[in-house]
Amino acid sequence: MNAILSNPCKALLILAITVVITVSCSTYKTFTINVMEPAELIVPQDIRHLLIASNIKPDTNGLTFEIYGENFPDTLYSDTVLASAATDYLAGNINYNERFTASVYDSLFIDLPRTAEKISNNDLKRLKDICTVEEADAIVLLSEADKKIDYSVYAGFVGGYYSIYKVILSTRWMFINPFTSKLIDQKSYQDTLYYKLSGFYGTREPELYQAGKELLIQTVEYAAGEYASRITPHFAESKRIVFDVGNKYLKKGYRTAQTGDWLKAAEIWQKTLENSNPLVRARGAFNIALANEMEGLLEPAIGWAEESYRFFPDSINYTYIEILKERLKQQDDLLKQMAGQ
Repeated sequence: MNAILSNPCKALLILAITVVITVSCSTYKTFTINVMEPAELIVPQDIRHLLIASNIKPDTNGLTFEIYGENFPDTLYSDTVLASAATDYLAGNINYNERFTASVYDSLFIDLPRTAEKISNNDLKRLKDICTVEEADAIVLLSEADKKIDYSVYAGFVGGYYSIYKVILSTRWMFINPFTSKLIDQKSYQDTLYYKLSGFYGTREPELYQAGKELLIQTVEYAAGEYASRITPHFAESKRIVFDVGNKYLKKGYRTAQTGDWLKAAEIWQKTLENSNPLVRARGAFNIALANEMEGLLEPAIGWAEESYRFFPDSINYTYIEILKERLKQQDDLLKQMAGQ
């Protein structure tokens, strides 16, 4: 892939970017892009197929709601549903990365200690046997999922009532290679999610159970997504700006960029570099840098951002240079984590 317009920097192919333009400012527009970021953990290269399993012992009594300081049992809901939602969601996120395959172990509870420190050699042998049968290189366990549920009712400012349903969920994840008896990772999270409901419901009304079920699944899937981001690359939102005011070519290029044609937009913005006003040239060079980034060309983007700073040094283009350099530093890790090289 060639750089957009002439620039001495070497091109580097990166992963796809999605763009949504959102807010208007006086001289530029702000928009959000989803960029791929590397995982926190570098998974050993010999691990390709992961087994995802739950170690949460099903609660035969169901959950307990705390409402106005009193406890009420919910026999309609079981921890097995949460365990299944968590393991399915984690496996789905991992399978997004072509380096891995992930499958969910059929048994929802494999009866191991909740912390790695208490796992015995017999436990490791059992995990090794399971992984051998399932043809997995390692196993990720949801070893803990403790929750506190609260439901409260409030009076509204303009009359009537509303209620807040809250779930506090603590999860622990263990990533084990039983063939080498190695704990690859152990991580705990605590997450809190809320539902705001119009009005309020009695403790045994089906609407309250339905709201609770939806929120519990959302909470445990959020926790699984957090752990997925720890072990495999993930998309994250990042803000960008594009200049559209100060010169007719800035405006015209911006309208073209809105169609998704960043190459054509960059060609239009090139004409701003002939302007005698250094601020206009700086904005044009900045936009060309942005166009390169949108096309996955980080090194040319850095070159144009530095050109923008040379024309008119300020905090905007300086910050953008730092963002681009950080993204460029991440590319080696991303390629290794996605391709397993």
